[in-house]
Amino acid sequence: MAARAQIALYRLQREDEAVARATQRVGDARSRVNELGADRNQKALDIEADTAAANHSDTPDFKQGFEEVALPRLKGELQLLQKQERQARDEQAEAEQQLRDEQAKLDELDNLLNRYNTALEEVGRK
Repeated sequence: MAARAQIALYRLQREDEAVARATQRVGDARSRVNELGADRNQKALDIEADTAAANHSDTPDFKQGFEEVALPRLKGELQLLQKQERQARDEQAEAEQQLRDEQAKLDELDNLLNRYNTALEEVGRK
């Protein structure tokens, strides 16, 4: 039984490392989602401000140039940021699921060690 406890302890240490890696991955994914969300929001504000400036311009050529060249480019950049944010959210969800899975394995090993400890205590009392 002591050998089994040693093996379980080794597995517990390995699983603890896996949980730490998964936790780091979740943190990185959340940071990426937050960063992309902020970039997307800023791009949307930039589009609004630039559109308002073009609409208030006294130069018809500036307004037309903005609408034909700059606005489509800005909207394309916004769409790209939205796509990247969706992908980052998917990666975050995957990382969170992996963390839950690793945590469940860690809890299972912890319970196993607790049972071994209880059994060893009982053997020691006899």
